[in-house]
Amino acid sequence: MQSNLNVELLESLQQAGEEITEGYRKQTGNEQCKFGVIQFSDISLPENDGKPDIVRKTAELYDQYKGNEEYIHIPDVPQMSSNFQNFPVIGVVNEAINELEGAMTIKFNDNSKEMDPYYQKDGVKFYSITGAIVRQRDNMLNKGLGTGMYETAILGIQKYVQAHPEDNLELNVVIDCTNLPSLYALANAVSNINSRELVGAGKKLNSNLEAIYTVKDENGHLVEAPTYVLKVDLHAKDKNDINKCGEGTTISFNVDLKKEKHEKYKQLLDEILERIKADGKCNPLYMEDKGTGTVTYIPVSDLNIDLTDLRVITNGAEKIGDKRVPRNDSNDFIGPMPNVHIQRPDILNGRTFRDNMEEER
Repeated sequence: MQSNLNVELLESLQQAGEEITEGYRKQTGNEQCKFGVIQFSDISLPENDGKPDIVRKTAELYDQYKGNEEYIHIPDVPQMSSNFQNFPVIGVVNEAINELEGAMTIKFNDNSKEMDPYYQKDGVKFYSITGAIVRQRDNMLNKGLGTGMYETAILGIQKYVQAHPEDNLELNVVIDCTNLPSLYALANAVSNINSRELVGAGKKLNSNLEAIYTVKDENGHLVEAPTYVLKVDLHAKDKNDINKCGEGTTISFNVDLKKEKHEKYKQLLDEILERIKADGKCNPLYMEDKGTGTVTYIPVSDLNIDLTDLRVITNGAEKIGDKRVPRNDSNDFIGPMPNVHIQRPDILNGRTFRDNMEEER
């Protein structure tokens, strides 16, 4: 992935966060939670002792996750530091207690410069929403925060791309094939944006299953469950336009949990391809990801599988991955923490975003 931190994109995301926050508060009555760009937020300011601490706090938020270890890559402090310094990081802050309740990163890649093995489309420039996480609370007060963060990211990127049609940018999200909370949070986000007509009166964003990828080791064994690659079309369409094939798609898994893990992964893949009727229609692409394995990328966009009409029945397949054990290493990092806070530009002073970017250069 390539660094892509500019004030115009950040401002677009921040404005989207404000709009999503307003809708979330009206719907839930929760007046404490606020969506936006963490680098713009007061929570990213240095502590009273002058030392920045948001990088460690965010890494700690991820490390507290105890769910299925396959659902999300848990960044350590150095990785989180790199994310903050190179990409927009979306978050939701509980203003009542000044605590971070969720986060996700928006990464960027230009395949004409370096092909991404997990989005093998020639010459495409794209954003990828990664690492969506919400603080796990027993009282369910954080319900809907994942959807709100997806809404913020999608709407902010869409508004930015709308101002730059010449860049022909795309947006994808990758989700483990049995990760229903993330899958439905994303589907709900797209549905909410469309129902509230946030991209224009009578307009909607389409979202489809773009591809499925797997990763194999040197023995040809799958090392993780198949992953959905979901594309959100950033060009608003008329709500009356049909963007689906049939009455929806249901993927129902029936996995033998007694088999070896790589065999269970293979069974998941076989069942997905059978359910979406991909046999003979989708030609896989292959690419080596150094240090990880061989990535098989199976494009399925021609099947027109609408995200909002996709249903997955796991039948226990979500238990294939082990429960994650926290590393508790966020305080072990030795070294200076970067100050990742960014002063939000004065958008009322008559200057354009382009002016600000030219000044930065």
